[in-house]
Amino acid sequence: RGRGGAARNHRRRCRDSLSGTMQISRYGLSSFGVNPFHDYLAIKVLFMDWKDKIAVVTGASSGIGAATARRLARVGMQVVLVARRLDRLEELAGEIRQAGGQSVAIPADLTHESERTRVFQEVTGRYGNIDILVNNAGLGWYGYGSEMAWKMAV
Repeated sequence: RGRGGAARNHRRRCRDSLSGTMQISRYGLSSFGVNPFHDYLAIKVLFMDWKDKIAVVTGASSGIGAATARRLARVGMQVVLVARRLDRLEELAGEIRQAGGQSVAIPADLTHESERTRVFQEVTGRYGNIDILVNNAGLGWYGYGSEMAWKMAV
């Protein structure tokens, strides 16, 4: 079958991994037995106690950020949602809470250093530590990377 069959099998294994069977291979999270170190990591992650850990998800108002926040809340993490659109953050936070999760929304434009500092101080002031950071916020830049201001790149 060539690559088509491998890709199809990979999608099936990934689907299975999202339903509770965590596995790792050269394709990513999919099958045991390829690398003993990866097997160790997969088992450690699978049995790790995620309950009440703190996860900060930037770019959480839509797309991958919102889906990641939902998934982290489902495994028992306290999720801090960060993005510019407060209305969407509050809607997602309400959805997470209604499903039995814990969530707080912090609106911020992370292109500004002062906003990044404010978010960090607010999260560490409230929770103490951050266990997981999903740095998903996007930034559009039209032009050559060499022309981008350093402050914007960082």
